Amino acid sequence: MTAWPSYEVADETVVHALGVMNINYVRFEVTHVLVLAAVSNISTNQAAVFSSRINPTERATIIARSFEMRDWTFTQRQRSGLPPPPPKKLKDKAN
Repeated sequence: MTAWPSYEVADETVVHALGVMNINYVRFEVTHVLVLAAVSNISTNQAAVFSSRINPTERATIIARSFEMRDWTFTQRQRSGLPPPPPKKLKDKAN
């Protein structure tokens, strides 16, 4: 059995920076899966499988479309910082 080849390791700060970048990227990807699941009303597992099969641009487009198609309640809109929907106009019964 052969030993691992020896190689020079980068400075500790460089290795640390690479680890931080990796963790942040994984968090970003997980957030996309969770948002897709929430706005598309599918399970997290379904969203993870679906996300793995499409590119990031398509994923963002699907999240945006799903978000627009959801029937958000007034309270949810307030929490998201969106303005309340305009009041529905009542039809005049005389016409």
